[in-house]
Amino acid sequence: MLNPHESLGIAQIVFYVPIVPTAIWLMKRNGKIRPRLAWWPLIPFSLMRLAGGPVIIAFEQNPSIGLYVAAIILLNVGVVPLIIATLGYVRVVLLDNYSSNPRANKIGVIMRLCIFVAIGLLAAGGGVSSIGTPSAMSTSRTLTLVGYIVFAVMLAVLISMMAFFWRKKQTLLPSSQTVLRGGLLASPFLIIRTVFGLLEVVLQNSATSPFNPIEGNAVAFALMALLPEYIVVLTYIYTGFSIPPDRGVPSALEAERVTQVADKSNV
Repeated sequence: MLNPHESLGIAQIVFYVPIVPTAIWLMKRNGKIRPRLAWWPLIPFSLMRLAGGPVIIAFEQNPSIGLYVAAIILLNVGVVPLIIATLGYVRVVLLDNYSSNPRANKIGVIMRLCIFVAIGLLAAGGGVSSIGTPSAMSTSRTLTLVGYIVFAVMLAVLISMMAFFWRKKQTLLPSSQTVLRGGLLASPFLIIRTVFGLLEVVLQNSATSPFNPIEGNAVAFALMALLPEYIVVLTYIYTGFSIPPDRGVPSALEAERVTQVADKSNV
């Protein structure tokens, strides 16, 4: 008989099999114009979750350090694309409505640098844990915790920016309003997922921690990690298909033609 974690592994496979081609289709549909950051991260995320299911099942049936580390890395780093997609939503609003503002580009560069730093910390934390010594486990915990804190701060900043833009939604393109609505609806579930990650790391040394995604409480893992992630993915996919592929933004040639016509009319 399957145990709860094996059941969750099977659920990941079943739920993400249709998500992978849908995410690819969304990227092909909306990725013709920049920024593509809101769409492509859903592809690696869904692939990681699809791969995570068999890894969890294999670990439950034949536990090993290698499978444990692989599962932890997939679960911890796997949530990164959702944060990147949220940054992509903010970049859509900035580039489509404030492209002439140089601060918009600076904000995007800073946030992307923070993402790279956090990814490196989470990946390093998972890799160091494979050594298995007490000092290595302590280092792994520190690296992973700092990585999640960076992501938590980034998420708070991104949600604050989306809330700020939402108060000015009347001045934004209709597609940007739709993007903001999707991002804000998904944000509570991203917060829950981030809280689960922080609790997982903070209570890592506790043998009875319910927040260990591999050996902890399967219900907590399902309700605070897997379910919120799935809701966010569905929300982002629905939002992506709810806007025109060109987001209602004039192409460069069309914008130039409109500018030339306007200049002639002013002569």
